[in-house]
Amino acid sequence: MERYYGKIELAAIVILVILLSLNYGGGEKVSERVLAAEHIASELTEDGMLVSGGNVYAFAGSEGSGTADGTKPTAEPTPEAGEPSGEPLPGASEPTAEPDDPLAGYDEAVAEAYRAATELIVPEDIAFADVEESLSVRVQPDGESEQIGTLYPDNACTVLSVDGEWAQITSGTLSGYCRVKYLIRGEEAQELAARLVVRTATTTANVNLRSAATTREDNVLRTAEPGETFPVLTPAVLTDDPDAPLFVEVKDGEQTAYLAIGKVKLSYGWTTGSAK
Repeated sequence: MERYYGKIELAAIVILVILLSLNYGGGEKVSERVLAAEHIASELTEDGMLVSGGNVYAFAGSEGSGTADGTKPTAEPTPEAGEPSGEPLPGASEPTAEPDDPLAGYDEAVAEAYRAATELIVPEDIAFADVEESLSVRVQPDGESEQIGTLYPDNACTVLSVDGEWAQITSGTLSGYCRVKYLIRGEEAQELAARLVVRTATTTANVNLRSAATTREDNVLRTAEPGETFPVLTPAVLTDDPDAPLFVEVKDGEQTAYLAIGKVKLSYGWTTGSAK
């Protein structure tokens, strides 16, 4: 009986030695994995991804979530609780910026006067001469017919009809025919009209021409009489005071001046051709 227990004890000792040997070897492998993980972690980018040699490594804080041997993970890293996932919610739409309203906060009467002063209605059939020097306007749609007038670069006209290569037009007091290929028409003409519009301001009463868009006494340049006409630079000038009256910026000789918009009549148009 004593020899039987001795063999059991011997067997237990052998098994224990083998187990200790296996654990010792495994410990070295675990240590190697820890060192490799620390080396890779030192190269992590801010978003938790490492790109090296064309391979992507992801780290989610658990064993096996990333590898150092170049194999790609099978699952994408998941965001922490409370963090945005980067994907839009179902049915959500991106916010759209509201356009700035230059009249926000201004008195309604001031806003209405501003809209009236800056209004621009462009005729649908407007056209502009697209030439370097001049475009002949003739009595008939024929290059041999009498020339009765001329359109110069950017002169405006209204196209009444088009027949082949000829357009019947009116431009101011001029009425006749010109070659349609030398006219800018359609959408391009509509856009050009906004740039080439000519605005004028005609005084309807005695009104002060001022050096700034305010009613201060020390900025009066001179007093204009009723019926004076001025080229307009800006049809309506908004000030920092939303309750202040509007002014129109004009050219008076060589100087810029401002007129109270309530004492002028504003009009606009385009430069037209010349009759012979």
